[in-house]
Amino acid sequence: MTLKSPCLKEVANAWNENMWRTSSFCLFPSEIAATALHKQLWRDYAVFKVTGKLTLKEKRFSEKIEKAISKEVEKCKEAWKEEFFSSGMNAASERRLTIGVEHINLLLKTEMGAMQSMTNILYSVVIESWTAFETLAGDLWYIALDRGLAEWRKRAGLRYDKPRATSDSDSSTIDVATIADPQNGYGSFLRDSEKVPFQKLPNIKTAYGTVFGKQIQRKLFAKDAYIDALSAVRNVITHKAGIADRKYVEAVKTFPELNTVPKNKSIGLDGQIVRKLRNSAIIVGNELVMFLDEQLSNRAKP
Repeated sequence: MTLKSPCLKEVANAWNENMWRTSSFCLFPSEIAATALHKQLWRDYAVFKVTGKLTLKEKRFSEKIEKAISKEVEKCKEAWKEEFFSSGMNAASERRLTIGVEHINLLLKTEMGAMQSMTNILYSVVIESWTAFETLAGDLWYIALDRGLAEWRKRAGLRYDKPRATSDSDSSTIDVATIADPQNGYGSFLRDSEKVPFQKLPNIKTAYGTVFGKQIQRKLFAKDAYIDALSAVRNVITHKAGIADRKYVEAVKTFPELNTVPKNKSIGLDGQIVRKLRNSAIIVGNELVMFLDEQLSNRAKP
């Protein structure tokens, strides 16, 4: 995305890098499967061409035959490279889909270990997606207060910058030399003093509603309703090891792919729903970036 506000570029770059890493992680199993099967095909072809037969028994070849086999494998590799560079990334994507994904799906049906490993991967994608979104939402909000309108800081101050309800000893544990000067960077001050929670979606929505108004809040987070599902799934994974509890069942009741799981049962994710959850983070995250970019580029404080 092209941004007009320079102060957002670093945050946006980190956001894009985080989501790209998560996407690459999703594709890795199918890439491994496709590559292994492809190389095995080359090896089998080379063995048959050199020896005239294939066998299920493990057989050690002489050094001369092994060199001849390796030579044929290299020919296959070179032919594949030529085809790959002529067709671009489409060939790699097609190979992953037609070979890698199909093989992974077969393993999931027949191998218990494969299913357990894939479940862990899907869980990791959900957690990574949420963590990237949560971090982005907080960083953007703090930058908005540092660089934006005075009225934004006033609204935030009325809600968050209040005396602590506990003892004075709480504030004495904070080294004032390590936190931002509120007159120079009010958002950074709130971040450094940990006055604003961003670990839960309701808290994120409240922070944006407080500063930018309820109408803007609803508009920003309504771009993809599955952001609420992402939050719920992430919470049940991290706090309940993926076992549905009352809060989870209530939170996902409007999402047909998720609301069939009863309480105290595993939530049972698959690739399709995890893609929706990850995409929701991308869609809403990009919406936050573009909104703040427009606001800061048009109305940045001097």
